[in-house]
Amino acid sequence: MKGLLITVIVTGLLIVAISIIVGIKSFDGTVAEDPYEEGLRWDEINRKAEALGLVIELKNRVIRTGENDLIISIKEGDGRPLSSPSVRIHITRPSTDRYDMDVNARRIGDGLYMARVNLPLYGYWQVIIIPEGVDEGVRVVAEIFVEKGG
Repeated sequence: MKGLLITVIVTGLLIVAISIIVGIKSFDGTVAEDPYEEGLRWDEINRKAEALGLVIELKNRVIRTGENDLIISIKEGDGRPLSSPSVRIHITRPSTDRYDMDVNARRIGDGLYMARVNLPLYGYWQVIIIPEGVDEGVRVVAEIFVEKGG
């Protein structure tokens, strides 16, 4: 009985030690130096985008791991296609900044923009769309789910 108790305790301590080591190795560090102020700035950016009435839609029905052409439709509040010459895109995973990337989308039609991106992992990603020449600091966030490539 004493041997079983010692084995259970040692196993439990070993599991806790391994969990701590894995947690330390996978931690990306500080996400934001001033999270409260960052949240206030984020809210202000969202209010600006809402006031402009931008309607942004990802046209891709399916996005898979690997190379993808993201097609984005952007319309102004009155329904007119956005006439911005280019759109910057920041792509990130909510859980880590390890795979963050910035790409420029080129205009392919009235209010349509395309960007080639390589998404290495399946799961949820955030696409932060920054139209140039609209209003400084305006950005719109879209969440996408990337399926496993086939």
